[in-house]
Amino acid sequence: MATINETGPGLHISIHPFRKTTINYSLEYARYPWLRYQVDAPSSAYISKCEFKYLTESTSLLLKLSSKRWMKNVPGRDRGIQPVHLLKRERIRMQLSTKLSEAVSWNSRLDISVLNSGSVRDVGFLMYHEISGKISNRVKLKFRYLLFDIHEWDNRIYCYEPGLIYSYNFPSFYGKGSKGIDFHI
Repeated sequence: MATINETGPGLHISIHPFRKTTINYSLEYARYPWLRYQVDAPSSAYISKCEFKYLTESTSLLLKLSSKRWMKNVPGRDRGIQPVHLLKRERIRMQLSTKLSEAVSWNSRLDISVLNSGSVRDVGFLMYHEISGKISNRVKLKFRYLLFDIHEWDNRIYCYEPGLIYSYNFPSFYGKGSKGIDFHI
C-alpha cells in the first residue's frame, strides 16, 4: 500500500520587486480519496503561504504568513465512525538574523499560531534568541534560549535544533515551557 501524504497540485509564484527583496506565494491542495490516519472518510486539505524576505550581506529578515485547512476525526465516546471536522490554522513567523561582527552572529525568531477546530481555539507561540560565535576555524559556539506555549497538539510548531554534524533534528514543541541554554561546539 502506498503512503498518502500532503501532496497534490500546487502553485508557486516568486517576485523580486526590489533589489535584495523577494516575495514568494504558494498554494497547495491535496485530496485523499481513501481512509488515512485520523480520518475515517475521504477528505482534503490546502496550505497557502506568503513570504517576504530581505537579504543583505550581514542581515536577513523573514516575514511568513501561512494558512492550513484540513479535515480530521475528533475522538468521541460513541462507537463507530466519528464525524469529520474542519481544522483551520493561521500562523505568522518573524525571523531576524544579523552578523554582529565577523565572528559573532545573532538570530531571533517568533512564531504565533492560531488553531480553530469547532469549539476549540488555541493561540500558541514559540520564540527563541540564538548567539553564535566562531573561536577558530574548527571551534564554533552556539547558545540558544527558547520559550513556547502551545496547548493543542495540532497547533505544534517545529523548530530546527543544531546537533551532530550532518544530523537533522526538527522536534515539535507542544505544551508550555522553555528549553534552557543549548551549548554546541
